[in-house]
Amino acid sequence: NVLFGSLAICFGQTHNFAPLPRGKFAFSDKWELTLFIITRKKPKINKQNFFMKQWHESLAKLAFGTDMQNIKDNLSILLSNIHNFVYNTVSKNNQIFVRSEIIMDQNFYSLPPKKAGFGWSKFFLVLLAVAAVFSFYQNGKDQELYTAANKDYLAGNCESALSSYVDLQNAFRLYDFGGYVERSIPDMQDCQAFLPGVEKSASDPSGGILIFSDFLNNYPQSNLLSYAQQRVEDLFRNTDAGTLGTTALCNQLVNLTGRGLVPQPSQTLPSLYYQCGLTYERDADLLGAITMLDRIGSEYPQNPINAQVETALARVLVAYARQEGGGEIPEPNQNGLTSDGSTLVEIQNDSPEKLRIVFSGPESRVEVLEACGSCQNYSVVGPLYCPEKGPIGRYTVPAGSYEVVVQAMTDSSISPWNGTWSLNKGEQYSSCFYITTTFAP
Repeated sequence: NVLFGSLAICFGQTHNFAPLPRGKFAFSDKWELTLFIITRKKPKINKQNFFMKQWHESLAKLAFGTDMQNIKDNLSILLSNIHNFVYNTVSKNNQIFVRSEIIMDQNFYSLPPKKAGFGWSKFFLVLLAVAAVFSFYQNGKDQELYTAANKDYLAGNCESALSSYVDLQNAFRLYDFGGYVERSIPDMQDCQAFLPGVEKSASDPSGGILIFSDFLNNYPQSNLLSYAQQRVEDLFRNTDAGTLGTTALCNQLVNLTGRGLVPQPSQTLPSLYYQCGLTYERDADLLGAITMLDRIGSEYPQNPINAQVETALARVLVAYARQEGGGEIPEPNQNGLTSDGSTLVEIQNDSPEKLRIVFSGPESRVEVLEACGSCQNYSVVGPLYCPEKGPIGRYTVPAGSYEVVVQAMTDSSISPWNGTWSLNKGEQYSSCFYITTTFAP
């Protein structure tokens, strides 16, 4: 084996050892490669020693400016192009100078090198570059989607906004660099609660009102509050009471009114209260119906629909008295004739409670008799005759058959009484009422 002390390579025309510049160059027809090998002893010169690793590395670094793998792969090609291999040995200072001349064809240098292997490091670098480009592109798309969705959201157009937000959420990305996905979540939640109200309003306006009412309660910081309030007002204004007066809305009507969600209450509420009274009557919630119908008279006494309200209230009060199973009111006493041929009924309240007197027949009347301040309730057995201490109400009504109800307005524990009265034209009738308590269940 050769022990190399130093190695030098020169490349030039034959017998003209011009230094080889680093980098690539064009060959003339024939070039000479001279290798100086300095060793401590005379080496055994042969082709194998000549093309050892040190020679390869030097040739690669100084002559061809490329990597070792290409040189090694093309070694067989190099050997096949050798036309002349001459050894000259000169002894000087106990060292051996070996001069080898290699004459090569011009086309040797032009042989295409084998492509270098594509290592894992390069693969990951390429992958990283692709990921960076994709992330930059996707971030731009995310910004575009978020901007469009947020614009629709702030305009109250939740259907379009939600569609864009869903596309944003479902898009593939390596990382949400702009934070658009996280920023879109509160807006999406607002729209997901708001949009059902929009959809419901088309087929069920009262249901839409209730959804928007819940939205206003549950999302007090939402940017959609003003849109929800406006939609509620529009639904109340543009929908007739007969459509709005559903059981669900009637159950929330007092709450909606208290929160100021009913626009123009004096115009909107009387007809809505009336419709709710009819709805509760249909549902056999007679007490609820009475409550709604009573509100009209107490809050809006001059409302033009009060005649309709009184008829409905009288009917419901009679049905409620029958449902409660109170006592039966006897027929009044006929105690005279009227001078004008009308029918007159006089009722005296000899109880300490305010009484409601109901006539339901050819004409419906709902009257109130104030309490008697000096009267008392009786236990088990009432008086033998009317005490005649309390206020008297006089009511002129058309002749006919009437369902009559007497109800204590100030004590709900007292069951209302009802009965049927036949009242003739031109006659005058009288009756009094007092309260007797018993131990019966």
